[in-house]
Amino acid sequence: MKPHRNREMYSLESQIAHLKKLNKRSKLAAFIGAGVSASCGLPDWDYLKQEIAKQLLAKNPRAEFSDSTIEDVARKEFGDEFN
Repeated sequence: MKPHRNREMYSLESQIAHLKKLNKRSKLAAFIGAGVSASCGLPDWDYLKQEIAKQLLAKNPRAEFSDSTIEDVARKEFGDEFN
């Protein structure tokens, strides 16, 4: 007979704490896609890029970037905060 696992290990609170640790160690990535995530109220990639662009321009109004380089510019500007 298998030993009974402690359900407390899988509580929502313990899972959130675990995800926070993974994020802090840069071991967590969020995958979002059209359809399911949008129907759950999560932003799509275009919206996220617009928000990143707004933050870049607020930090540096003279920043220049194209739609395809927003992520690279944001990584350089925000460092660990980009995560």
